[in-house]
Amino acid sequence: MPKIEHRTDVYVFDRKLEELVINRMDRNSAQAVRFLDNPEIRDVITRLIRDQVYDRIQDQSKAAAATV
Repeated sequence: MPKIEHRTDVYVFDRKLEELVINRMDRNSAQAVRFLDNPEIRDVITRLIRDQVYDRIQDQSKAAAATV
């Protein structure tokens, strides 16, 4: 499974994910604080979600190309 290679792309994704975590902090503040305060946890979760988003985009692109 290909991964995002460009640091600028990752940086934008990482910042957006962090923003989403902060915006939803009221729903589960303990987990949000753990994500924000622990670089190892943040890195693992960010990579996992980034890979899932990438895979979903690829799947949608392939499905769209198949219908053209």
